[in-house]
Amino acid sequence: MNFAQKASPFLLFFLLLSVIPTGVKGQAGFLDYEEHPVLDYHFSHLEAALSLDEAERSLSGSASYTVYARHAFAEALTLHAAGLKIDAVLINDQEAAFVYENDRITLNPADYLAEPTRPFELIIFYRAEQPQALLRTAAGTLFTSLAPNRRAEWIPVFEHPRVAFTTRMMIEVPEEMQVVSNGYYFRSRSADGRRKQVIWRSEVPVPSTDLVFFAGNLEYVENLLGLTGIRVYGEARTGSQQVREELMRETISSLSALTRKLRVEYPFEGLTLVLLEDHLWEPRLSAASVGIVSAAISPIKVQIDRIVTAQWFGALLRPETVAGAGVHLLHQAALMQQLEPDAPHANVQAWPETDNFSYWDHLLVQHFHYWQQALNELDGFSEFILQDQMRNQLRREDPVGNWHDFQRVWYRASGRTLPETDFEQLRAVPEEHAPLPVQLVFGYSAERGISVTVDPQGPVQKDSIRVPLELFFRGGELRRDTLTVFRAGGEFVLPAESRPQNVIAGDGAPDFLFREMKDLSMWLHQLRNSPSVAQRVAAAQNLPRFREDPDIQLAVRDLLRAESSAAVRVALIGAIGDIVRGAAGTQQLFLDLVSTAEGEELLAALNALRNYPGNPAVVSAAGRLAQSAQYSEAAVRAVRIFREVASEEQFTELASSLLGGSGPAGIRAAVVEELFELSDRMVAVDTSYEIVLMESFPYQMRATALSALARNNRAPELQELVPLLIADTDPRMRLLALRYIGALDDAQMNNLLEQRFAVERDPRIRVVLEAF
Repeated sequence: MNFAQKASPFLLFFLLLSVIPTGVKGQAGFLDYEEHPVLDYHFSHLEAALSLDEAERSLSGSASYTVYARHAFAEALTLHAAGLKIDAVLINDQEAAFVYENDRITLNPADYLAEPTRPFELIIFYRAEQPQALLRTAAGTLFTSLAPNRRAEWIPVFEHPRVAFTTRMMIEVPEEMQVVSNGYYFRSRSADGRRKQVIWRSEVPVPSTDLVFFAGNLEYVENLLGLTGIRVYGEARTGSQQVREELMRETISSLSALTRKLRVEYPFEGLTLVLLEDHLWEPRLSAASVGIVSAAISPIKVQIDRIVTAQWFGALLRPETVAGAGVHLLHQAALMQQLEPDAPHANVQAWPETDNFSYWDHLLVQHFHYWQQALNELDGFSEFILQDQMRNQLRREDPVGNWHDFQRVWYRASGRTLPETDFEQLRAVPEEHAPLPVQLVFGYSAERGISVTVDPQGPVQKDSIRVPLELFFRGGELRRDTLTVFRAGGEFVLPAESRPQNVIAGDGAPDFLFREMKDLSMWLHQLRNSPSVAQRVAAAQNLPRFREDPDIQLAVRDLLRAESSAAVRVALIGAIGDIVRGAAGTQQLFLDLVSTAEGEELLAALNALRNYPGNPAVVSAAGRLAQSAQYSEAAVRAVRIFREVASEEQFTELASSLLGGSGPAGIRAAVVEELFELSDRMVAVDTSYEIVLMESFPYQMRATALSALARNNRAPELQELVPLLIADTDPRMRLLALRYIGALDDAQMNNLLEQRFAVERDPRIRVVLEAF
């Protein structure tokens, strides 16, 4: 069965119905979370004793479950174990026969039990030797994927949202490593060979789909919120102690606010955040009591809010398929907007896109639109439904269901249903017409008055053009008028006894875009007096036309000092840069702004500095910003500015320092891009080739390097890299390898595709492979 047919995101974030299991279906190695499998056995507790080999990215040890049969007629017990090496299975310390095939362990407990309905201990001794089972960041942190159907690659488990149990995770690692898992940190104890065993426990049942652990050289801060222990871990190069403490404050604030609003207690004993440099293409960034904060995605506060929200509407309501996982981000964002109206809108960033493949294109993009429309319906839901009904649903034990279940629940609660969606209508893209530019030239003469020349910059589809005008005169006098102009345009005269201080055209949307041409005094009046930010921005953008005026620089600097709007300040900084055009002695204003400004103002000042090539102060300022310890758009822009204003030798030295360091991946990726602008392209080619091959580099650097090789038509390098990358441990690099697989000849391409399809376990990659 095609994966796209099986994967269905029919879950809504407060749907919590009790359901009756009806049967198990699905191909080997893939379990559809939305099915109602036979659950003859109840799992009440998991005790895992595992040893991590960080060099081999492998695990070995045992998983011990406390299990009992729900009734005397229970049949075979099945556990998912994708690619695991099973050494032995014990039931109450008695070795049990089992069958291991199609990535599943099957056994019959009744053969070893006098009373099958009494609890018994099931122990599986195994080895997990597939490196892909553990994701690894560029900083060396190992962790387990939160994507659906991935737990069985590192622990034998019945992986389904309806299976939950208390946990005791005992993971042996080197002494210098920290471990994070579900629940709360319990204790550590020494093991042989400079190793230790770290124990995490959860007395609250954890869904089997939420099992997770991290192991790495992590540093942490901790605090208490009531009885809830909160820890924030971080890789050394993703943030300082101060950064982790700030994340702690944000976490406590978010958790406190949401608890008060929902009036439902936090469901777990602890909450742990792990700050990583990269999101590693994870469709979920939260599990029961655990969340991943990615330094590569901003803003951090939004990530924390969604992780905290997910502890109620995520840990209890899991994304049941890969498709549902993406939509789950929308669910959380919609909830946050109901509780916090100022929260940013949903922005799903979990999947990379390429020219040839978009993950959503292969997973029923209409479902994505379907849920977008359904979420829009939430805006009209009543406060009672939002607060009371959600609290009631949260208290139910079985939090899984489907769209039809939700429709019934919602109709009983609200008296109305959500409308069905017309997929064909959603796929239809409405035809859009860009507004036609119309140039307006204003003038004045004492004999004629105010002249307005209307010049359409293309064919006019209407019979006439309506031009609303505002005319400003001394003494605060304001006149309003409207010109009705035939489609060909023309010149018109408005009587006026004195010269106007300014003339402003109104909005011509949606049909016309008015572009004004007027003298400097009018633009300056508009900058000083207009209450509209958009009008002041337009005035600032027109000032460079008057660069020959001897007083223009002084006037614009005075306006910049007095201006409070960030948007207008950005336009004024850009205007000054265009006016002075790198004239000697004019760089200090921009250097001062680079030292003090933020956001778009900083970017505008940086853009102005590109007009000062070879200036030592400018080269130094751009270089300092390019070597920032924290990622920002300005630091990335500074890399390009530095390359433009410095010599090739200076840029090569900076590039060597940044690429060999441990700075933010986005900044180092920008260095790779700029290397291709140097005269010696082979330096860029060789450097990019090495970066692509090294898994110790962050994904953003590797992807940028591979893309740069392709853009510069380096077919020989692509032909060597693609066969290696298609088996890379990072699934995103495997996806990029498929993007460039056309660089190979047909026979080699088909052979690689067949080999990869036979071993690929990531359902997101399998979707793309099936498209070939």
